[in-house]
Amino acid sequence: MPNDAEFKHESVVTKLVEEMNAHPRVGILAPCSSAWGEYKLLGHGSTKYFWHIGPGPWFLRRQYIEDIMELENPNYMNFLYDGTNFRGYESDIELIVKGYANDWASAITTKVISEENEEHLRKKADLIKTDFYEDNLIKYFEEGKKWMRRKYGFNNRWSMQMYSKYFYEKFFELFPEYKDHRI
Repeated sequence: MPNDAEFKHESVVTKLVEEMNAHPRVGILAPCSSAWGEYKLLGHGSTKYFWHIGPGPWFLRRQYIEDIMELENPNYMNFLYDGTNFRGYESDIELIVKGYANDWASAITTKVISEENEEHLRKKADLIKTDFYEDNLIKYFEEGKKWMRRKYGFNNRWSMQMYSKYFYEKFFELFPEYKDHRI
């Protein structure tokens, strides 16, 4: 969960567990933000599967983690996330791709709402022990694009998203019973 996430509902965990139970092939479940375009697309009280989910709080299924985690030599640099991608540029997409490649869907739900409060980073960067907002944003893109190019050979975010969408489409070929949850 990012340090700037705030929830609008009570019983967040209970609602997310209920939604995970209703969707047994979902490995990542993300509460929606009212600022996202997905919020209008989904409507109130809905859950759909996506190939891209913006950074925010995510609820992860244990079996999903066990299927994609590093098994040979797990450590703080590679257990789930790629530690060479320090600021996490497109790490959300990378985890989604790993999920779909291992038969796990990723979903967004409007049954729980989470909002981003950038004021935490703007006014409390020293407490969070990170760079100031503007510096962090510049480094996020500069360092992240280099990481993506080095690891995947992609020059832009669009290529990374299309890579994810390919696995998303294949998921529904393997699991046609979930097509109602497709966007």
